[in-house]
Amino acid sequence: MSSQFYVRGGASDQNLILLDGIRVYSPYHAFGVFSIFDSDIINATEVYTGAFPPGFGGRLSSVVNLTTRDGRQTSPSVTASVNLLSAKLEAEAPLSERTRVIVNGRKSLSSAAYTRLLRTEAPVSFYDLFAKLTTDGAGPHTRFHIMTFQTADHLPTNDPLQPEYRWRNSLFGVRATTLFGDRVFVNTLMSYTSASASRLPASDIAEISEASTSVREFALRGDGTIYTDGGSMVFVGFDFSFPTVEYHLTNPAGIGRDTRGTSPELAGWVRTQTTLGAVQLDGGVHIDAANLGGGTEFWDVVQPRIHLSSRVLEQWRVKASFGRHSQNVITVGNEDDLISIFEAWNVIPNRLPSERADHLIASLQGNVTASV
Repeated sequence: MSSQFYVRGGASDQNLILLDGIRVYSPYHAFGVFSIFDSDIINATEVYTGAFPPGFGGRLSSVVNLTTRDGRQTSPSVTASVNLLSAKLEAEAPLSERTRVIVNGRKSLSSAAYTRLLRTEAPVSFYDLFAKLTTDGAGPHTRFHIMTFQTADHLPTNDPLQPEYRWRNSLFGVRATTLFGDRVFVNTLMSYTSASASRLPASDIAEISEASTSVREFALRGDGTIYTDGGSMVFVGFDFSFPTVEYHLTNPAGIGRDTRGTSPELAGWVRTQTTLGAVQLDGGVHIDAANLGGGTEFWDVVQPRIHLSSRVLEQWRVKASFGRHSQNVITVGNEDDLISIFEAWNVIPNRLPSERADHLIASLQGNVTASV
């Protein structure tokens, strides 16, 4: 049993997971049995299972874009709950007329439920902590958000032949949103995220050697939405991120190997949503400047992405999508594992081309019988 997902044959590391626009590299607790995100902090979820639009880059398979809630503007609220897996406490309150806060935390209680689910001893422990402060700016159409999200997992062992494992996520973000008049909405985000995992032998006779991996990423993102007179929308934006990836491995002979790489991701995009007669159009180009270099094809940098939809009968709609996507950071793991416990992030070397995927999707959707 695992909450990790695979879309159209892609690997789990080819899914882009975003929390308030911040990339999350390790989005699972406890062997991937369930997500690190508590559903009570989520306000909206945007999912693309293929041919995702401009503005989302660095992954090949899919996008899960999560937006968190702001705190309550009226009265304070505190809730608590306990189940067989964990305990949770959530508090939210207005600090003033213009400022509000929400804090949510979970902690594992017992590993017995995991042992029954996995049918093996699993003494895993974890926690996650989310906090967000929202305040209105000087003007009526400006808002600031300060957010942090922390998670940790620990899998100890009583077997001297087996290692223990540790995982950690740490996210920080400052976001500003502004509405200029009634036509232009601008969103700016500065963020830092780090993810780490380690495999530590329990003794000198352990059968599996030491290993560790980490990703640290600073990012700056800006995007704007322009509303036109005809009801169309135009989206423009940029995304600068600088992930630094480290991987340490000690082989069975006791020889260590360290790799370190940085893969700057510089992207810009233009996207429009409009109606052309009976056809709804959502498309544009995603410019992946990180792919610039010798021998790079033009369409690896300027990546077209388009989605068309049209009603063909009263209750039927035909859809067609195309998108080109690329990825420069991947994971390496043991494919023989039934449940992947340790996966190491690595940057694709400069001498090799980026991973690339072309999505071409067509569908016919509708009701077989008339609605009642």
